[in-house]
Amino acid sequence: MNKKKDSAFINAICHSYEFNEHEKETLTKIIKNTLYKNNLIGLGSFKDDKLLETQAAMQEKIYEELDIPEELEIILDIELENRIFSNEDYHPITNPIDKNPEIISRDIKILDEIMHSYNIKVDDRNSLLLALKEDAYQHKFKGIFDLFSKGKDIKNYKNLNNVLNSENFLDIKNNLLIDLFSTSKNLNKIEHSIENKELENSIKNAKANAILCKLDKEFIFTEQDILKLKKYLTNQNLDSSNDIWKAAYEISSNYSLEGGAEKKIVEIIKSIDIKDEDDITQKSFDYIQLLKSKQSN
Repeated sequence: MNKKKDSAFINAICHSYEFNEHEKETLTKIIKNTLYKNNLIGLGSFKDDKLLETQAAMQEKIYEELDIPEELEIILDIELENRIFSNEDYHPITNPIDKNPEIISRDIKILDEIMHSYNIKVDDRNSLLLALKEDAYQHKFKGIFDLFSKGKDIKNYKNLNNVLNSENFLDIKNNLLIDLFSTSKNLNKIEHSIENKELENSIKNAKANAILCKLDKEFIFTEQDILKLKKYLTNQNLDSSNDIWKAAYEISSNYSLEGGAEKKIVEIIKSIDIKDEDDITQKSFDYIQLLKSKQSN
């Protein structure tokens, strides 16, 4: 079973990078030598955290000997992680379309936005994504949404039809196709909307981190309290004064803070101003440090 999965992984990597036979032999040799020298039965053995350095060394050797550009190393990284953490079945998720990182990154982000409304399982999502990528590659397209914007008949796409006609997609097939065709006409607009939403969420998360760090200095919370407060704050709208006072009263009541705590909480929330990416990064770091400090106590 391990040999079969590893062989499928090697084939997937060779296909994704479009390696020739000599390059395939080099890749196979590096993997087999790594496994043999470390007495491992297969790539799934790298689930063990103790083997992180061994795995990293193997990846570096593959990058160097096969002259993989730094911006394309992620293809190997993603597929190797997929192979390592596969359970019963292993299904590749990369192909040559991934050699256009900016386009595929945009397309996957938009496809996942569509997927959310259908509650599709991860394995089914991966099957659909790979089918779209494979058909796009075979038809010499740069992105998966080109399949729906170039005027070709959907019947031409063998891999996509195989997935959509499977049991897990039959009930949503028609609506999903409508969404895919509609989305292909508005990629830039949809991408911009997703990016704005991601930025808003990042700012909201950073604000919650900053509030928590200041609240803890004032009132001293346990690790569990902080985790619960983080969940609470990231689900609150703190734009208006009424929203802020409501949150202050609820926090004060839920954690039995001393009288007058609400005013201090309001002051802390209002004092937080997240301006740019550096602020977001710093607040995330501060929050992680706060959690670590609680774990050591």
